[in-house]
Amino acid sequence: MDNNNSISLYIHIPFCVSKCAYCDFTSFPISQNSNQRFSDYFSALNHELMYLIKHHLSPSYSLSSLYIGGGTPSVVPFKYYKPLLEKVLHQFNHPAEFTCEVNPGSVSREFLHGLKDYGCTRISMGMQSPNDDTLEIVNRHQTLSRFIQAYSKIRALFSNVNIDLICGLPESLQEWFEKSGDLVAKLAPEHCSIYILETEKETPLGNQVRNGAIVLPTFEYTTEIFELMIWRLKNAGYRQYEISNFSLPGCESIHNHCYWETKNYLGLGVSAGGYFNGFRYVNTHSLSEYLNADFENESHYDYHSVNSAEENLREFLFMGLRLKEGIFLDELNAKFPDASVEKMINVLSGSKYMIFSNGYLRLNDYYFIHNREAFEYLLDVL
Repeated sequence: MDNNNSISLYIHIPFCVSKCAYCDFTSFPISQNSNQRFSDYFSALNHELMYLIKHHLSPSYSLSSLYIGGGTPSVVPFKYYKPLLEKVLHQFNHPAEFTCEVNPGSVSREFLHGLKDYGCTRISMGMQSPNDDTLEIVNRHQTLSRFIQAYSKIRALFSNVNIDLICGLPESLQEWFEKSGDLVAKLAPEHCSIYILETEKETPLGNQVRNGAIVLPTFEYTTEIFELMIWRLKNAGYRQYEISNFSLPGCESIHNHCYWETKNYLGLGVSAGGYFNGFRYVNTHSLSEYLNADFENESHYDYHSVNSAEENLREFLFMGLRLKEGIFLDELNAKFPDASVEKMINVLSGSKYMIFSNGYLRLNDYYFIHNREAFEYLLDVL
C-alpha cells in the first residue's frame, strides 16, 4: 500500500535472555521476576501509542506494515501483547505485512499461535552462524539443532519467513559460507538478511577485538566471502534487492522498503525512532526514563527535530542507494522540486561509484557490494 496516508509501525521489545556479544541494540536481560517489568513496559507502549494517535494520526491513516523487533520479542509471554495489538488493529486496518522477530531458544508454539491469531504474516529469526562453537563465543544461546527445530514450528503456521545471518564472526568463513548456503537452500525461507559484522561500536565483541582477545577475519576477506554468498543465493533463486537483503520473487520486505524509501513510519518503545512528514525522532535509550515518561510533555524523546529540505534529500539518497534498483529520477524530482536534481545526477553518475540508467540512479555492481567508500564519497559531496 503506497499513499500519502499510509504509515508503517515499529514496536521495540527490549528484553532478551542475555545480550549477544556483537549486539549494540538497546536491550536488557530478563530475570525470573520480570513479569512486573513486562507489565510496566507494555503499559508505557500503550501510553505512547495513545500520544501518537492524538497528536500525529487521524482515522484516515492506514497501516502498510507492522514490525515487532528487539531485543527478543519471543521472551515476553504473548498475553502482554494482546491489549496493545487490539488497540493498534482497532485504530488501523490489518496491514499487508505483519512481522515479528523470534529467537530459536525462546519461541514457543503458544507464542506463534498468538501471533497468527492476531494477523501476523511473517516471522524473522536469527541464525547468524550455523556453527555452535561460534554461537557460544558470541554469547548467543542457541544451537543449529534448536534453530532447525524452531524453524519447523514456524513453518507449520507461517508461509513467509526471514532468516538473519552475520558474515565475519570469529570462525572459518569458508565453513560459514558452505554450511549457511546449504542450510538456506535446504530450508528455502522466502527472505534472507546477511549483515557484515561491524565492530566499530562499543560492544563486548568489539572490545575483545580491540584488545586482541579475539581475532576476526579481515574485512577484505569477509567481503570476498559475502560476495560468494550472493552468488550462492542467486543460484538458489534469491535476488539481492538491497545491500543486505535477498528474497525469492514477490517476497521483498514491505516494512524495510518503508525505511529505504523514506516513507512515513512511527516507532514505539525505548530507543525506537520515527519519521513522519519530515519530523524525525528517537526515543530515550533509558528503560527507567521511558517507563516514567510524561508523553504529553514529550519527555520520552532523546532527539526530535523537523528535517530541513537538505536533510530530507540527503536521507533519501543515502537510503535509496541501498536498493539494487536505486532511485527513480521522476520520484526524486517529485519529492524535491526545488533541488538541482539534474546537476546532482550528473555529478553523482559521473563518479566511479554510480551510474544513471533507464531513469534510475544506482550504485554500480562493484560498489553495490564494496559500498563503504561509495557512501563516504556521497557524504563528502552532499
